[in-house]
Amino acid sequence: MDGDTILHPQFIERAAAVADASPDTAGVSAAWRGKPQRGRTIWQRLVLLYQRIGYGRAAENRLRRNVHTMSGAGSFYRAEALNGLIRHRGEVFAGRPDNLVEDYETTLALKQLGWKVTANQQCIAYTDLLPTLRELGAQQIRWTRGTLDEWRRYGWCRATRLSIASALVTVTTLAYAGVWVLSDIAGFLAHGDAPNPRYFLPAGCVALYQAWAVKHLGWKIMLFEVALLPELAFNVIRGYWLARSVASSCLRRDRGLWA
Repeated sequence: MDGDTILHPQFIERAAAVADASPDTAGVSAAWRGKPQRGRTIWQRLVLLYQRIGYGRAAENRLRRNVHTMSGAGSFYRAEALNGLIRHRGEVFAGRPDNLVEDYETTLALKQLGWKVTANQQCIAYTDLLPTLRELGAQQIRWTRGTLDEWRRYGWCRATRLSIASALVTVTTLAYAGVWVLSDIAGFLAHGDAPNPRYFLPAGCVALYQAWAVKHLGWKIMLFEVALLPELAFNVIRGYWLARSVASSCLRRDRGLWA
């Protein structure tokens, strides 16, 4: 567990039950929840809210079988799997100075040895939220940059192919949506064209899906997600962080991303 994390009192009991049910499972990853923090300003409250929404959506949407990565916030490992990893390479977490995502790299190493990892919504880890957009951006860029670095190291293999394929689908979808929105804005500014009504249906489906994915966080957050526009605005910022992460990984820059 991370130093800024508090585990649910029944975390170990629940995780052990999940692991016992499947002998090929190397570990059970936590579902993240933000600690109850209140920002000093409206902007800080929005930054904290976006993190709660992101963690809540991730907990709801994560593939339950063979998840992308074990959580650094809280994870329960099978001793047999870790001992096998130590026999294989002499350590659990790779001690490389450029390893920015040691939890993900260990997940990849376990998958390469034939193990699977899972997640469980009842295994909850309450973690600190970052109060400023600058701190949140540094965290997100480090995580994404570290993930890309490990993909470059491992290549296309049994441990990475599902995650890489999912990322490609996501980026393609976002690019398509971005071109669609920009073309509509350009048409409106140039000719005063009204949005095509057929676009309202997919937009409504996206809004409803966003609300459904965070239903366990309460109806107020569900209404916030139905509004759609605040989340779209934040996606622009996420796109910038993604672009910086890709650039720094490809150019091998910003080694001090732990700061």
